[in-house]
Amino acid sequence: MQAFFCLNNIVNLFEKHLRAALSINGTGDTPHRHLKPGGFTDTDRHYRRKSVNLVPKYVQTPHDSNHKIETLKKRPGKFVCDTKDIQFIQRKFLKGNPPNPNELKMLGGKMGIKFYRDRSLNQWVIEKS
Repeated sequence: MQAFFCLNNIVNLFEKHLRAALSINGTGDTPHRHLKPGGFTDTDRHYRRKSVNLVPKYVQTPHDSNHKIETLKKRPGKFVCDTKDIQFIQRKFLKGNPPNPNELKMLGGKMGIKFYRDRSLNQWVIEKS
């Protein structure tokens, strides 16, 4: 009788522990750290990154600027425009209108940057003298 009571007690303790371990919301008697969400900053629950490397604003490069135009603001020069440059100029300076090949356009007023179609190169060019 004594052995049966001891075995029954062990089974009850194991059943209590098993129910707590298998509980979905972790409300059992045994605390389970792995069931508690949090402590990570990523949205994917399988990749638990503890911190995010943030770049300060003063270090970031602006995404709404064009490298060639920014270079011409600082010093004189001449650049041949590719498709992305023409799209940027059209959006930023021409108010969405397509560029006119027969017209010389001054970009930004005081900057002194000329935008035109060079006949010898047969390309669009931005230039600052």
